[in-house]
Amino acid sequence: GMRCSRARVPMAPQLPVPQVPPVPQAPRTAFLVRTHNPSIAQMERMRGWAAELAGTEFAFFVSVDVTQPAGQLTAARLSQVLPPQCLHTYSEADLLARYFASLRYFVQPELFPGGHLQAEVYHGRRREGFSVAWALHAEPICLFAVAALGLQVDFLWVVEDDVGFSGDLPCFLRAYAQDPADLVTNTASPSCAYRPAVVRRGVVVRPTEGWFWHDAVTPAYAAAVPSHARYKTNEHVQRLSQRLLHTLDTLSAH
Repeated sequence: GMRCSRARVPMAPQLPVPQVPPVPQAPRTAFLVRTHNPSIAQMERMRGWAAELAGTEFAFFVSVDVTQPAGQLTAARLSQVLPPQCLHTYSEADLLARYFASLRYFVQPELFPGGHLQAEVYHGRRREGFSVAWALHAEPICLFAVAALGLQVDFLWVVEDDVGFSGDLPCFLRAYAQDPADLVTNTASPSCAYRPAVVRRGVVVRPTEGWFWHDAVTPAYAAAVPSHARYKTNEHVQRLSQRLLHTLDTLSAH
């Protein structure tokens, strides 16, 4: 997801660690939180979710991008409040090792596939030290599914670390247990090429159109999915099937 680093207050020590039983060899449904530099409140929410899902049919995980020192510190802090089987860490090097065929377009500036506006924003963030996982969604998720689950999971829920939920989490997840959809997501809609607003003498004569990152795709993706066939969706809460995870992993690796 697109998120910016920010200063954090040190985490309060000595929080109790939820008692989570070992993860089954092949859980039917797993629940993953993606994070990099969460706040204390967000880490406490993760600890609460781990406790809430303990003893249920849902396996709980947190995946931390440890490319930068902030992520390394996050992993160290989470290891104090989460059982070790719940914590997954990875780095940009791990992503490149598996998905270089796709990710090379996002780590080699001369290959970046977007327009000049997109390149300016993206490479600006890279110069600030942002990992490629800041911009890309599928590859970090697939890497987790391969490394932690061997892709042997029927469904994987993925939430960003800034998502909150005030209800009964197991009840929410069970509400979708019989839904066979490969992707459960929010506000999926057709995407179109980005055109910035046109302003003349302080008057907007043409509003902004399209999605900013619509054309920031690899050549293989552009050939397989023409512009008119692309969709966009919010990534904050999603559920992916094993079939979709396998397909994304295969496509990203080649």
